[in-house]
Amino acid sequence: MKTAGAPFSERVVEFGPGNRLVGVLTSPAGGTGRSPVVLFLNAGIVHRVGPNRLHVRLARFLAARGIPSFRYDLPGIGDSDPLGGGTPDEQAVVSVSAALDRLQMMKVADQSVLVGLCAGADQSLAAALVDPRVVGAFMIDPPMMFSTRRHRIIKFLRRAGRGVRKPSAVWQMLTGRRKFDVLGHITEDEAREFGVPVAPSGDTLAEERGRMADAFNTLARRSVRIFYLVTSHNSEVMTYRTQITDAFPEIPQLRKLLQADVRPQADHTFSREGDRVYLENTLAEWLEKSVFPSAAPAA
Repeated sequence: MKTAGAPFSERVVEFGPGNRLVGVLTSPAGGTGRSPVVLFLNAGIVHRVGPNRLHVRLARFLAARGIPSFRYDLPGIGDSDPLGGGTPDEQAVVSVSAALDRLQMMKVADQSVLVGLCAGADQSLAAALVDPRVVGAFMIDPPMMFSTRRHRIIKFLRRAGRGVRKPSAVWQMLTGRRKFDVLGHITEDEAREFGVPVAPSGDTLAEERGRMADAFNTLARRSVRIFYLVTSHNSEVMTYRTQITDAFPEIPQLRKLLQADVRPQADHTFSREGDRVYLENTLAEWLEKSVFPSAAPAA
C-alpha cells in the first residue's frame, strides 16, 4: 500500500513455517532503502503496532530517512499463529531468522538491526546471539541489569534524599517509630511481582553475570552494535550511562560497541510527545552513525 504524498510505502508480508507469521514492511519512497533492515519485536504481548502505535510511528520516521523496517508479530501474538514448542526467546530467534530469510528473498536486506522494548529487548539479545545477520540491537528497558559501586552510591543518595524531604518521615525515624531503609522500600520478590526490574544478587549473581559476559563476548567478536535506552521504569537498576560497560571491565571492546542513555523523565511506553521525538531521533542517529558505517553492503 502506498499513501499519496507519503515518503514511504507499506505492505503486509506473510512468512515463516506455512506463512503463519505476519508483519508489515515499511519501505522508503522509491525503493526498500539501505541495508540493514530494522526489525521491531513485540513489546510483551502488545500487537506489532507497539504501545500506543509506537512502532508504526518509528517505522515511518525511519522510512523518511531512507531506512526500511519490518514490524511483525511473534508466534501466538496479534495476527501470527502459534508455532508450538519452545520458550518465548526460542520462538523469537526462529521468527527473526524466518523474517530475515523472507526479506532476503524479497531483496530488501541481508542484515538486520533488532529493536525491542522490555521483553522484546531480551528477545532481541537472544536472536542477536544466534543469527549472524543481526548487526545491531537497540534495547529499551531490558529487564536484566547489573550493579556497580557507582550505581549503588547514586541509588543510596537518591533514596536518602527522598526520605529526608518528608518531615513526617524524619520525625518518625527520630522517635524510633519508623525504620529508615535507604537500600530499598520493597523486596526483590515484591519488585518482580509488580513488574519492576531488579538487578540479580545473592546466589544468582555469579551465574547471571557469567551468562551475560558470555553474551557480550559473543557479540563483541562479531562487532555487533548495541544501544541500551533506559526510562523511569528501570531507574532503580540503571542510574548512569556507562553503568553497563563499567559492570564488565573485562570486556574492553564493549566501550566501542555499546552506547547507552538514561531518560528518567520518560515512561515505559513513551506516551508523551517530547519523549517520542527523543526516541525517534536517538534511534535514527544511532543507526546512521554507528550501524550503517560498520555494516557490510547488502548484496
